[in-house]
Amino acid sequence: MAAFLRQAMLDPSLKQDTHSYNDEMNGRRVEEVPQEIGEAPILNALDSGVHQQAAEMDDNLSTKSVKSLSLSESIHEDPKEDATRIHELLEQRIHKPPVVAEGKRRPSMDKDFRNIEGTAIAAILCARTNKERIEIARIFVILYGKDLLDTIRHVFTGELGELLQALLDTPARYDARQLHRAITSTNVLTGLSTKDSTLIEILCTRDKNEIQNIRREYRRLFGSYLEHDLSKVTWSHLMHLFMWLVVGARDDSAQVDEKMAFEDAHALWRGNEGVGFDATLYNVVLSSQSFPQLRAVFAEYKKYAEIDALLAVDDEFSGDHKVALKTIIMNVNGDLPIFFARRLHGAMHGLVRHDTTLTRILVTRSEIDLNQIKQMYERLYCKSLEADITSHCVSSYRDGLLALVRAH
Repeated sequence: MAAFLRQAMLDPSLKQDTHSYNDEMNGRRVEEVPQEIGEAPILNALDSGVHQQAAEMDDNLSTKSVKSLSLSESIHEDPKEDATRIHELLEQRIHKPPVVAEGKRRPSMDKDFRNIEGTAIAAILCARTNKERIEIARIFVILYGKDLLDTIRHVFTGELGELLQALLDTPARYDARQLHRAITSTNVLTGLSTKDSTLIEILCTRDKNEIQNIRREYRRLFGSYLEHDLSKVTWSHLMHLFMWLVVGARDDSAQVDEKMAFEDAHALWRGNEGVGFDATLYNVVLSSQSFPQLRAVFAEYKKYAEIDALLAVDDEFSGDHKVALKTIIMNVNGDLPIFFARRLHGAMHGLVRHDTTLTRILVTRSEIDLNQIKQMYERLYCKSLEADITSHCVSSYRDGLLALVRAH
């Protein structure tokens, strides 16, 4: 048996790592830009055509249907132009007359009171990468002395507001906020089945470096250690698995040790014959071995046990711990598009629509594997992701999600 397995069995307490963290950001935070920067001198230094072009776009906005607002028509290459356009849309939204009560509205008024500004902002942001959106936010602060994310938070509420905020966050900061939201929620139904589903979705699908960035952001934002807060809301084997993932126990090596793979596969198989001991073995192996090594372990396991590791976990475990282990195996095998397609379908077809889950998956996977997720979704459910979003979501939130799906 591999040395790390022997050590894990001798000391399964999984002591938490309490060393101090480096709280400094790699780049300068948007919030750190001085708020007292004057607007006029900077605007004078910019291209004079920016505002004229933005004004022309504004004249055309009210005559376009939201559905026909193509990304090419609402996007500029220059982040300064995007920032200017977003500012003008925000000003329009802030000074728009109050919405007429639903019972007093006529069908012909729908276009007038639809959140066309929010949809237009979403179209701009969805066509940009996260790095480009952060640059737009940085320019916005310089131009107008206001933080774009905070401004969006105050102007737009509900599902659309949550989508726009997600688009303007960095991946690590957004994941940290989502984890904290799940951990601190008093509602056990924050995910598709339990609040643990959000924790599983994030911690079991991000790589080691991403989790360490999330861990630092969590500490910076909320003043507490992620693993400490996780220990308050999870128990037993699931908590131990999360601890190993969060403290970064996974090996980074790309080399495969065939002998170790053989020993680990046989140890996992023999562990299935014990009572309660197999959970610790699976936790240690799946949270500490590199992905290439785990693929070798799974191949060896299938030869020896004549069953796939994913099916073995499905047979041997239950509850959220089973879901977490299966998610890691799917991640190792490159099957995350299947995992996320199922999550998206569940978010729209459950007893209630889970907009937070829907937004989180589409935003976080938009630059990774959203195209594959869309293909898998249609293969699994014989209906496109766009069609389901159109059927189950409404108004400007639906238009924002569609803009994100179509942009990638």
